[in-house]
Amino acid sequence: MILAGSLELEPADEEAQSVDVAKVKIHSKYNRITYDNDIAILELSEELDLDGYRVAAAKLPIYGQPISHKLIVSGWGKLKEDGPLSNALQFVRVMFINNKKCARAYKGFNKDVMFCAGFFKKGGKDSCQGDSGGPISQGKKLVGITSFGNGCARPRYPGVYTKVQYFVPWINQVAPMITAGEDQLQDQQTTTISPLAPNLSFSSWYFLVVKKSTIHLDRKGMSFSLQAN
Repeated sequence: MILAGSLELEPADEEAQSVDVAKVKIHSKYNRITYDNDIAILELSEELDLDGYRVAAAKLPIYGQPISHKLIVSGWGKLKEDGPLSNALQFVRVMFINNKKCARAYKGFNKDVMFCAGFFKKGGKDSCQGDSGGPISQGKKLVGITSFGNGCARPRYPGVYTKVQYFVPWINQVAPMITAGEDQLQDQQTTTISPLAPNLSFSSWYFLVVKKSTIHLDRKGMSFSLQAN
């Protein structure tokens, strides 16, 4: 089950929507060691009410479009390395970091499917444990998904994110409900929502609605996904 439209995990806001997950489609080339292709598609059992406020819309990025330097990452993860988890949604502004610096920090860095963000020299601002699978946005577009990193906010070890634009053709392929061509896909509405998963052992899940009843999920260490019928 997922919970949409709540800034607090427990207790959830009264206006929140809870919906069951129906199916999961994991990327066939996901690598648990390198985190290549750290992305997946989920299908919900019913449509969400996208009211534009509590469950608001964002757009998929355009394939091949450069990622800007100013980004926002959000989640319910730890407030600092080895610190407590947050019950309230948090966000932080970070900077896009060029691929050469990221490759120096992480030997397995794959610029085709990943990018880095944070503050390379001084650190101090970053996603953290429990934020994996969460969104990193550029304006109203979801450009990345929190994937992995070495600790949290450490100098010279920025956060690493799945590059969503690379997977736009894949999303189009595995989500049969999306019938638009690749050049039209970025106009489909998407949204980030908070989870309700009391029977699961990990701390937090984050979802991307690709088209109402179809959602996308990515989580560090294990990706799940659903595809629409």
